[in-house]
Amino acid sequence: QRDIMDLGLDHRVAFVAGASGGLGYAVAQQLAEEGARVAIASRSQARIDGAAQQIREAVPGAVVLPVVCAVTDEAAIPTPIAKTVDAFGGLNILVTNAGGPPSGPLASFDAEAWRKALDLNLVSTINLCRHALPHLEAAAEAGLARILMITSISAKQPIAGLALSNTARAGVQGRRRLGVGRWPVEGVEEAGRPGVVGDDGAGAVEEPGGVVSGCGLVARRRPRLAPPRVGGLDGRQPLVGDEERLGASEEQ
Repeated sequence: QRDIMDLGLDHRVAFVAGASGGLGYAVAQQLAEEGARVAIASRSQARIDGAAQQIREAVPGAVVLPVVCAVTDEAAIPTPIAKTVDAFGGLNILVTNAGGPPSGPLASFDAEAWRKALDLNLVSTINLCRHALPHLEAAAEAGLARILMITSISAKQPIAGLALSNTARAGVQGRRRLGVGRWPVEGVEEAGRPGVVGDDGAGAVEEPGGVVSGCGLVARRRPRLAPPRVGGLDGRQPLVGDEERLGASEEQ
């Protein structure tokens, strides 16, 4: 039996990008299990509708809104975020996420491949944060506004054969390390390492942050999405500490 802890996220609103499968789907399902109202996004309407139905079947009573969002197209980002706010009345949690770029050594990619990789993983993260921030600012005033930037353990230690991913995800980590104080409202906290995950069907890989097996996420300790009453987080403190120990592997 899965050990689901109460994170106090009941009725909070989350937007999860890249949620039609893999790690994004797992995070969305976990949030739904904790009582959050979740907007899940993918560039494919059919896939995201299917993922929403799977979450509803797995989590009785889950409130899930499937939306289409191609994260590499900045012009396509405001509409699904606005739909989320219109449907649920606000936004507390943003989860930035996208699949990994092609694998290969450094010399095997041309300039266009590098641009696509940066757009997919780094620029999409920056743009999602930019467009969600006004809504997160309002949530911060009420005490809970979180951004979870899903990256890779390769942001800390490059992985052979993943030249594009190593570079793009290190950029995401660099953006996160700029600190909360760079935002107009300091109450918006950020985190970037949900735990190490295994590829679908390859079994789970454990790490202090959590376990993902297929599309299931089990929290081993309270993540930093928790509201102010947990662990002394008051919505005004920057995140420090764990980044040297935790990371996320390549999600599919």
